Amino acid sequence: MPSWVVTGASRGIGLEFVKQLSDESQNVVFALVRSPPNAELAGLAASRANVHIVMADIAHHESVGRAASKVGELTGGKLDVLINNACHPGLPSKFYPTSTFLGKEAELQEEIGASVGVNVLGTMYCINHFLPLIRKGEHKKIIYITSGSGDMGFTRQVGVTATVGYGMSKAGMMLVMAKYAAELEVEGIKTLSLSPGWVATDLTRGLLTSPEILDVALKMMQKANPDVKGMMSPEESVRMQLKVIEGLTMEQSGMVLSHHGDENNWV
Repeated sequence: MPSWVVTGASRGIGLEFVKQLSDESQNVVFALVRSPPNAELAGLAASRANVHIVMADIAHHESVGRAASKVGELTGGKLDVLINNACHPGLPSKFYPTSTFLGKEAELQEEIGASVGVNVLGTMYCINHFLPLIRKGEHKKIIYITSGSGDMGFTRQVGVTATVGYGMSKAGMMLVMAKYAAELEVEGIKTLSLSPGWVATDLTRGLLTSPEILDVALKMMQKANPDVKGMMSPEESVRMQLKVIEGLTMEQSGMVLSHHGDENNWV
Protein backbone atom coordinates (compact mmCIF):
# COMPACT_ATOMS: atom_id res chain seq x y z
CA MET A 1 0.00 0.00 0.00
CA PRO A 2 1.57 3.35 -1.01
CA SER A 3 2.25 5.53 2.04
CA TRP A 4 2.16 9.32 2.03
CA VAL A 5 3.01 12.02 4.57
CA VAL A 6 1.46 15.47 4.08
CA THR A 7 2.63 18.31 6.31
CA GLY A 8 0.40 21.32 6.95
CA ALA A 9 -2.60 19.06 6.46
CA SER A 10 -5.19 20.91 8.52
CA ARG A 11 -6.56 23.13 5.75
CA GLY A 12 -6.26 24.43 2.22
CA ILE A 13 -3.97 22.57 -0.15
CA GLY A 14 -2.68 20.20 2.53
CA LEU A 15 -6.16 19.10 3.54
CA GLU A 16 -7.09 18.64 -0.10
CA PHE A 17 -4.08 16.39 -0.62
CA VAL A 18 -5.30 14.24 2.27
CA LYS A 19 -8.81 14.11 0.80
CA GLN A 20 -7.80 13.15 -2.70
CA LEU A 21 -5.09 10.70 -1.69
CA SER A 22 -7.37 8.92 0.78
CA ASP A 23 -10.07 8.61 -1.90
CA GLU A 24 -7.91 5.72 -3.12
CA SER A 25 -8.28 2.99 -0.52
CA GLN A 26 -4.86 1.53 -1.30
CA ASN A 27 -3.14 4.71 -0.09
CA VAL A 28 -2.19 5.20 3.54
CA VAL A 29 -2.09 8.92 4.35
CA PHE A 30 -0.46 10.53 7.38
CA ALA A 31 -1.71 14.07 7.98
CA LEU A 32 0.83 16.07 9.98
CA VAL A 33 -0.65 19.00 11.89
CA ARG A 34 0.77 21.39 14.46
CA SER A 35 -2.48 21.87 16.41
CA PRO A 36 -5.35 19.52 17.23
CA PRO A 37 -7.22 18.78 13.98
CA ASN A 38 -10.19 20.83 12.93
CA ALA A 39 -13.60 19.22 12.51
CA GLU A 40 -13.14 18.55 8.79
CA LEU A 41 -9.84 16.71 9.13
CA ALA A 42 -10.95 14.91 12.28
CA GLY A 43 -14.10 13.77 10.48
CA LEU A 44 -12.07 12.54 7.54
CA ALA A 45 -9.85 10.47 9.81
CA ALA A 46 -12.87 9.09 11.65
CA SER A 47 -14.57 7.99 8.44
CA ARG A 48 -11.53 6.65 6.55
CA ALA A 49 -9.31 3.97 8.02
CA ASN A 50 -6.47 4.95 5.70
CA VAL A 51 -6.09 8.46 7.22
CA HIS A 52 -3.92 8.94 10.30
CA ILE A 53 -3.44 12.26 12.08
CA VAL A 54 0.02 12.86 13.52
CA MET A 55 0.90 15.88 15.63
CA ALA A 56 4.12 17.67 14.68
CA ASP A 57 5.45 21.21 14.79
CA ILE A 58 7.93 21.25 11.92
CA ALA A 59 9.75 24.27 13.37
CA HIS A 60 11.08 21.96 16.11
CA HIS A 61 13.18 19.04 14.96
CA GLU A 62 12.44 16.98 18.08
CA SER A 63 8.73 17.14 17.29
CA VAL A 64 9.37 16.07 13.70
CA GLY A 65 11.55 13.22 14.91
CA ARG A 66 8.74 11.90 17.10
CA ALA A 67 6.32 12.12 14.19
CA ALA A 68 8.67 10.21 11.91
CA SER A 69 9.07 7.49 14.53
CA LYS A 70 5.30 7.16 14.85
CA VAL A 71 4.83 6.93 11.07
CA GLY A 72 7.60 4.33 10.88
CA GLU A 73 5.90 2.22 13.54
CA LEU A 74 2.72 2.13 11.45
CA THR A 75 4.36 1.48 8.08
CA GLY A 76 7.01 -1.04 8.98
CA GLY A 77 9.73 1.58 8.79
CA LYS A 78 9.10 2.87 5.26
CA LEU A 79 7.47 5.77 3.40
CA ASP A 80 6.80 6.26 -0.30
CA VAL A 81 6.11 9.99 -0.71
CA LEU A 82 6.74 13.00 1.55
CA ILE A 83 4.80 16.15 0.61
CA ASN A 84 6.23 19.19 2.41
CA ASN A 85 3.26 21.54 2.27
CA ALA A 86 3.47 23.32 5.64
CA CYS A 87 4.65 26.91 5.42
CA HIS A 88 4.83 30.20 7.26
CA PRO A 89 3.15 32.99 5.24
CA GLY A 90 4.98 35.77 7.05
CA LEU A 91 4.20 38.25 9.80
CA PRO A 92 2.08 41.41 9.38
CA SER A 93 5.19 43.10 7.98
CA LYS A 94 4.94 40.84 4.92
CA PHE A 95 2.89 43.60 3.30
CA TYR A 96 5.82 46.03 3.39
CA PRO A 97 7.67 46.63 0.10
CA THR A 98 11.38 45.93 0.39
CA SER A 99 12.66 49.51 0.76
CA THR A 100 10.17 50.42 3.49
CA PHE A 101 12.06 48.30 6.02
CA LEU A 102 14.47 51.22 6.44
CA GLY A 103 14.15 52.08 10.13
CA LYS A 104 12.28 48.83 10.69
CA GLU A 105 15.31 46.54 10.84
CA ALA A 106 13.99 44.57 13.82
CA GLU A 107 10.77 43.84 11.92
CA LEU A 108 12.82 42.82 8.88
CA GLN A 109 14.80 40.33 10.96
CA GLU A 110 11.60 38.92 12.45
CA GLU A 111 9.90 38.70 9.04
CA ILE A 112 12.77 36.82 7.44
CA GLY A 113 13.43 34.68 10.50
CA ALA A 114 9.82 33.53 10.83
CA SER A 115 9.61 32.48 7.18
CA VAL A 116 13.02 30.83 6.97
CA GLY A 117 12.51 29.04 10.29
CA VAL A 118 9.55 27.10 8.91
CA ASN A 119 9.83 27.20 5.13
CA VAL A 120 13.52 26.25 4.99
CA LEU A 121 14.71 24.85 8.31
CA GLY A 122 11.40 23.16 9.14
CA THR A 123 11.25 21.54 5.73
CA MET A 124 14.81 20.30 6.08
CA TYR A 125 13.96 18.85 9.50
CA CYS A 126 11.11 16.93 7.87
CA ILE A 127 13.18 15.66 4.98
CA ASN A 128 16.08 14.57 7.20
CA HIS A 129 13.91 12.80 9.76
CA PHE A 130 11.73 11.03 7.17
CA LEU A 131 14.61 10.18 4.82
CA PRO A 132 15.38 6.82 6.48
CA LEU A 133 11.76 5.81 5.79
CA ILE A 134 11.89 7.12 2.21
CA ARG A 135 15.01 5.05 1.60
CA LYS A 136 13.01 1.91 2.36
CA GLY A 137 9.94 2.98 0.38
CA GLU A 138 9.05 1.97 -3.15
CA HIS A 139 8.28 5.32 -4.82
CA LYS A 140 11.03 7.33 -3.07
CA LYS A 141 9.70 10.85 -3.75
CA ILE A 142 10.20 14.05 -1.74
CA ILE A 143 8.02 16.98 -2.77
CA TYR A 144 8.25 20.62 -1.69
CA ILE A 145 5.20 22.82 -2.32
CA THR A 146 6.70 26.12 -3.42
CA SER A 147 5.43 29.35 -5.01
CA GLY A 148 6.09 31.69 -7.89
CA SER A 149 6.88 34.22 -5.15
CA GLY A 150 10.29 32.58 -4.93
CA ASP A 151 11.05 32.84 -8.65
CA MET A 152 13.01 35.87 -9.87
CA GLY A 153 11.53 35.83 -13.36
CA PHE A 154 7.96 35.64 -12.10
CA THR A 155 8.61 38.38 -9.52
CA ARG A 156 9.95 40.73 -12.19
CA GLN A 157 7.20 39.83 -14.64
CA VAL A 158 4.24 40.52 -12.37
CA GLY A 159 5.86 43.18 -10.16
CA VAL A 160 5.61 41.63 -6.69
CA THR A 161 7.12 44.08 -4.18
CA ALA A 162 6.00 42.58 -0.84
CA THR A 163 6.23 39.14 0.85
CA VAL A 164 10.01 39.52 1.14
CA GLY A 165 10.56 36.84 3.78
CA TYR A 166 8.10 34.38 2.22
CA GLY A 167 9.56 34.74 -1.27
CA MET A 168 13.15 34.56 -0.01
CA SER A 169 12.44 31.39 1.95
CA LYS A 170 10.72 29.72 -1.00
CA ALA A 171 13.64 30.58 -3.29
CA GLY A 172 16.11 29.25 -0.74
CA MET A 173 14.32 25.96 -0.26
CA MET A 174 14.05 25.39 -4.01
CA LEU A 175 17.86 25.52 -4.12
CA VAL A 176 18.08 23.14 -1.17
CA MET A 177 15.77 20.69 -2.97
CA ALA A 178 18.19 20.66 -5.91
CA LYS A 179 21.00 19.86 -3.47
CA TYR A 180 19.00 16.96 -2.04
CA ALA A 181 18.44 15.73 -5.61
CA ALA A 182 22.16 15.75 -6.31
CA GLU A 183 22.93 13.94 -3.06
CA LEU A 184 20.20 11.31 -3.27
CA GLU A 185 20.27 10.47 -6.98
CA VAL A 186 22.49 7.44 -6.43
CA GLU A 187 19.82 6.02 -4.11
CA GLY A 188 17.02 6.44 -6.66
CA ILE A 189 15.31 9.13 -4.57
CA LYS A 190 13.60 11.91 -6.52
CA THR A 191 12.95 15.44 -5.26
CA LEU A 192 10.74 18.15 -6.73
CA SER A 193 9.77 21.74 -5.95
CA LEU A 194 6.17 22.01 -7.12
CA SER A 195 4.13 25.20 -7.46
CA PRO A 196 0.37 24.79 -6.90
CA GLY A 197 -0.63 27.83 -8.97
CA TRP A 198 -2.81 30.71 -7.81
CA VAL A 199 -5.12 28.92 -5.40
CA ALA A 200 -8.00 30.15 -3.24
CA THR A 201 -6.81 29.29 0.28
CA ASP A 202 -6.94 30.96 3.69
CA LEU A 203 -3.54 32.47 2.91
CA THR A 204 -4.52 34.11 -0.37
CA ARG A 205 -7.85 35.26 1.03
CA GLY A 206 -5.97 36.87 3.91
CA LEU A 207 -3.79 38.78 1.48
CA LEU A 208 -6.65 39.80 -0.81
CA THR A 209 -8.85 41.55 1.69
CA SER A 210 -11.09 43.53 -0.69
CA PRO A 211 -12.45 43.36 -4.26
CA GLU A 212 -10.13 46.23 -5.18
CA ILE A 213 -7.03 44.37 -3.98
CA LEU A 214 -8.22 41.20 -5.69
CA ASP A 215 -8.59 43.10 -8.96
CA VAL A 216 -5.04 44.45 -8.66
CA ALA A 217 -3.76 40.94 -7.96
CA LEU A 218 -5.65 39.54 -10.95
CA LYS A 219 -4.11 42.13 -13.26
CA MET A 220 -0.68 41.20 -11.93
CA MET A 221 -1.28 37.49 -12.55
CA GLN A 222 -2.52 38.22 -16.06
CA LYS A 223 0.91 39.64 -16.86
CA ALA A 224 2.15 36.08 -16.48
CA ASN A 225 -0.88 34.40 -18.06
CA PRO A 226 -3.48 36.59 -19.85
CA ASP A 227 -5.99 33.73 -19.78
CA VAL A 228 -6.24 33.67 -15.98
CA LYS A 229 -9.73 34.67 -14.79
CA GLY A 230 -9.27 34.10 -11.08
CA MET A 231 -7.93 31.75 -8.43
CA MET A 232 -8.21 27.99 -8.77
CA SER A 233 -9.92 25.84 -6.21
CA PRO A 234 -7.72 23.60 -4.04
CA GLU A 235 -9.47 20.62 -5.64
CA GLU A 236 -8.36 21.56 -9.15
CA SER A 237 -4.84 22.47 -8.07
CA VAL A 238 -4.24 19.24 -6.16
CA ARG A 239 -5.59 17.10 -9.01
CA MET A 240 -3.06 18.71 -11.32
CA GLN A 241 -0.24 18.48 -8.80
CA LEU A 242 -0.83 14.78 -8.19
CA LYS A 243 -0.47 14.12 -11.91
CA VAL A 244 2.90 15.87 -11.86
CA ILE A 245 3.99 13.92 -8.78
CA GLU A 246 2.87 10.63 -10.31
CA GLY A 247 4.84 11.30 -13.49
CA LEU A 248 8.01 12.53 -11.76
CA THR A 249 11.12 11.04 -13.35
CA MET A 250 14.72 10.89 -12.23
CA GLU A 251 15.60 13.31 -15.02
CA GLN A 252 13.28 15.88 -13.42
CA SER A 253 14.64 15.38 -9.91
CA GLY A 254 15.65 18.68 -8.30
CA MET A 255 13.67 20.75 -10.79
CA VAL A 256 11.02 23.39 -10.10
CA LEU A 257 7.77 22.59 -11.92
CA SER A 258 4.35 24.20 -11.99
CA HIS A 259 1.05 22.42 -11.50
CA HIS A 260 0.98 22.23 -15.31
CA GLY A 261 4.14 20.11 -15.24
CA ASP A 262 6.29 22.76 -16.95
CA GLU A 263 8.92 25.21 -15.73
CA ASN A 264 7.36 28.59 -16.46
CA ASN A 265 3.57 28.56 -16.27
CA TRP A 266 3.22 29.59 -12.61
CA VAL A 267 -0.48 30.47 -12.81
